[in-house]
Amino acid sequence: MNRLSTKATVYLIDGCNLIRSAWNQNPFFDFIEAETEFFQWLENVCDIDDLSSSTFRVVMDGGYRPIKHKLHSSVNIVFTDDGSADDWIVERAYYFQSKNIRTVAITSDRELTERLKADGTNCVSCKKFISICNKALNKQYEA
Repeated sequence: MNRLSTKATVYLIDGCNLIRSAWNQNPFFDFIEAETEFFQWLENVCDIDDLSSSTFRVVMDGGYRPIKHKLHSSVNIVFTDDGSADDWIVERAYYFQSKNIRTVAITSDRELTERLKADGTNCVSCKKFISICNKALNKQYEA
């Protein structure tokens, strides 16, 4: 994936992995603060014209906790409670693939990527996804 597709896509986002790999640049990293920044960024991403028919499933490890940011209607957050986010993502990717629903998993977890690719799911690293989205945001803001 080198650019965003205009085709309807379900993006399965490994939420904790993305936040830790992309927003963890500060030595005084605060996960809740980074999580809030991520959801603010995702709100902007949802407004990219090319993604207007896509949805985002953000899978978060752990139990439910309130999200401080109001979410766009195309964003759904899943808290895995005692389960594994990796397993949830693999199961949903397999389901979507069986229904011929275009799916892209966003993760930088090597083991998860291997599992998903073995079943034919497209995977993009967190940093690459962020970079591609930021380029599209910049282009849209310039227009």
